[in-house]
This record gives sequence, structure tokens and C-alpha cells, in this order.
Amino acid sequence: MPTERYTDIANDLRRDTLPAFEHFARGEFAEAAMIVEGLLFGQHESCMDLEELEVRRTYLRFLILFMKHEFEGNWECRAVRTLLAELEVPLNTALGNHERILTMIQLYANAGDECNCALSEEQFLRLLDHEHLLELNYEIWIPVCRWAFVHEFIRPLEMAFEYLTIHSQYPMRDSMWKRVNLMLKLLRGTALRIDVANYVEHLLLVPQIMEFREDMLPVIRSHFLWDEGMEQNMLSKLAEARDGSGQFNKQPPQ
Repeated sequence: MPTERYTDIANDLRRDTLPAFEHFARGEFAEAAMIVEGLLFGQHESCMDLEELEVRRTYLRFLILFMKHEFEGNWECRAVRTLLAELEVPLNTALGNHERILTMIQLYANAGDECNCALSEEQFLRLLDHEHLLELNYEIWIPVCRWAFVHEFIRPLEMAFEYLTIHSQYPMRDSMWKRVNLMLKLLRGTALRIDVANYVEHLLLVPQIMEFREDMLPVIRSHFLWDEGMEQNMLSKLAEARDGSGQFNKQPPQ
């Protein structure tokens, strides 16, 4: 399992990137990208030991690509493939390699389809068993569930459901649990209108709402689980999120 040292590094990263995620929550993606870029290229590396340097550099390199994608609307695929190739090369510390595998999963799940390097279900399961991966955490399931839902992979969603059911102490856990529960029920054809309404009530961030509208709502409509009242509620939530009325819970990297 990750050490206390990794927790300390993660907490420092959480503090440093929180301003970027506050912009991200309101849909201010250009501002978020600028902050991450400043963190990546403005690090005082001489003040860090090798473990911290490897973890921070790996995480921030993924994060800048992610924020630029949100701002520009597409992935910079050459940079994505370059980073994926570099992530295949082991680093020098156990914590750096742990972050390397987490980042590889994140990058494949987020950008693989658009950049013609799609993550297969078998490849995902192999990465979960990678010798350098010390432990999964709740944040890794955010992109994995979206990837699994889009591709109709039931097994990764079941694994996420089990993980979030057992690990109930995390920020935004209720929202994430309702998300994967709804995804599973939609794929199984057992979703009810109440399942949709329960998840919608937990949506506070612009990216959450955008993802819901893009990926889940077409399936929900096809099952006749959406109506005009729910649509108006969703639009009100989006307006509140853009105004910054919703709260972004502080989260550790990956």
C-alpha cells in the first residue's frame, strides 16, 4: 500500500492544484490549464527529493493535457502518445512507479479512444495487476467508469461499485456511488426514473453535468426515463455550477 510519504506528497499536490480545480468546477478550463502549466514548469525541483519529484512531475504532466483538452475540446494526441510511451519506462522510486501506472490508466481511459490507442478491457485488468501499482484509490474510478460505460464493459463498473461500496470515507463518494449504480442499471436495462433523479441531485460541477448530458442522457432518453421537468432542473443546476454556487470538494491526485 502507498506509504505515509505518498499521502504527504498527494496532500501537497491537492493543495497546490486546488485553485485549478476550482476553475475547472465552474467550467473555466483556460484558467485551470494556466494554473497547472505554472505548477508544472515553475517547480523548484532542487527543493524536492526524487520520490516527490517523480510523483509530482508524472501527475502534473497528465493534468496539463487533461485541462488543455477540456479547454480546447480535443486531445493533443501526439502529446498523449508521447507521454504513454514514456510511462512504459520504469522510474527510479516505488512511489514514482505507482503514480506512473495510475497515470497510464488515467490517460488511456480519458484519451485512448480519441487518439486511436483505445484501452481494452483485458489491458485494463492487466494494469490493475501491475507489480508497480501499490493500491487503487477512488479517483481512478472516475475516468474508468466513463470509459467502461461508453464501451458497455460491465466488469470494470462492477469493480468500481464494489470499491465505492466498501470504501465509504471519501469526498464525493455518494455522488460517485450513485453514478456507477446508474451506469450499471442503464447497461443492464433495470434503471428507474428514481435512479436518474437521485444521481442528478448530486451534480454540482460543470464537468459532471456536461459528461452526464453527453454520455448518459441519450441512453436515459432511450429508456424513456427523462421529462421536461428533469430537463429544467438540469439547466438550473448548470447555471448554478457556472456561477460557482456548487462546492468543489478537495481531492487528492488520482
